[in-house]
Amino acid sequence: MSAIRNMELGAGGRLMKPGFHDGWLTSIAVSEDKTAAIGLRRFSGERYLLHLFAVKRLLANEFKEGNIILDMVLANGIEPRDMSSFRNIAGEPHPSVVEPVRGRMEAAIAQNLRDVVEGRSVFVQIEASYGCELACLCGSAEMVAIGD
Repeated sequence: MSAIRNMELGAGGRLMKPGFHDGWLTSIAVSEDKTAAIGLRRFSGERYLLHLFAVKRLLANEFKEGNIILDMVLANGIEPRDMSSFRNIAGEPHPSVVEPVRGRMEAAIAQNLRDVVEGRSVFVQIEASYGCELACLCGSAEMVAIGD
């Protein structure tokens, strides 16, 4: 079974279908069973849920009223296009962190990157024009239409 379901990706993992440019990130629900459901609405009004399974790390900053989506990217079997965001979600050490802790953190980032590049994990990134930026490292992702 594919790690990315019900989505068509373009170059670099950019989400092409369904497209959400100028749509909205409407909700974030995280469950104790390491799943998350991200509510999305297209500019044309259709609503979707992006289900994320086996969530390892999730970061959502600046959730506001009217979170406008610029772009969505899902990396699985490829290197993430935004390595700064990937390193941030994968455990980027603060500059004050010293050895041996820094070395362990860098090794964990490298392992997380291998997991994405080799297809064992998915890196999901929602870039915002306004409001919430979201990044998630998870096992798989599935898009489900929920209507208008």
